[in-house]
Amino acid sequence: MKTTKYLPVILMGILLLTTQCSPDNKYIGIKDPEVKSMLKSIKSSEDSSKLIALILQKVTESPKDEQRNLLLELGFDYSQNFIDGNNLFGMELLKSNFKSEKSPEILWKLSQNLKIQNKVDLATIMVHSLKLNFKDNRISNLPSDDNWNMITADWIKGKGLLIFDSVDTTKLSETNAQRYVDICEAYAITHQSDPLSADLLYQAAEIARSLNTIEKSVALYDNLIYLFPDHSEIPNAMFIKGFLLENNLGLKEIAKETYNLFLTRYPNHDRAKDVNFLLENLNVPDADLLKNVQK
Repeated sequence: MKTTKYLPVILMGILLLTTQCSPDNKYIGIKDPEVKSMLKSIKSSEDSSKLIALILQKVTESPKDEQRNLLLELGFDYSQNFIDGNNLFGMELLKSNFKSEKSPEILWKLSQNLKIQNKVDLATIMVHSLKLNFKDNRISNLPSDDNWNMITADWIKGKGLLIFDSVDTTKLSETNAQRYVDICEAYAITHQSDPLSADLLYQAAEIARSLNTIEKSVALYDNLIYLFPDHSEIPNAMFIKGFLLENNLGLKEIAKETYNLFLTRYPNHDRAKDVNFLLENLNVPDADLLKNVQK
């Protein structure tokens, strides 16, 4: 069997493995002492797993800034053999800085990860983004299936038509609906210049809420707010996000931050009165709140 055809893929694998084993000098810029200390003591895959867990914790605590991006890049490089973690770090990096020089590598690696997980639609979306947004990059020329061309607005719409149960069309098909949510999220994050993307994120967040996957719904509303701050549905997304944080997840302090941000940005919005009411009664027990409303 001739291997010339597969040489670019082999070389890419070597490049990624080298990146994982030999941390780049750019990580000298990481300021967190715990991460720096653990980074110096990596000797096994178990050590890498511990580092990845620590980075996930730090990323969750960090604001969206340069330090967070450095941690994400470190996490991506060290999680090459941990598919779910690698996907998570990769998508967060694409969200925070899609035009980064690292994005073609991330898109390619994610496409390979998703193929292994048999998530063919999501893998194809990654390749489509790579071919469309980074067509002059050498990684874009690596051998891939030609079906990336099938990713169109009509293709996504067709997937959306499948979210309802085939017998009872008033109910969602949980499997198909979840698959559609993932498609919308993957497309929106990797096609941020497409006007369709913001609508898809909002739709995905609403479907996730209907499926009662509340944490996913909040994350999708948050992605919409972060990536498309001027979209017409941002006030509604922010309001619903705050409400879910408060009432479904019990995260009152984070809900309070979301409500206050809403009032700062949209003091004259139709929902501002409702937000003020929620803020004023944030720590009032439900029974007492019901009595006040009845009065």
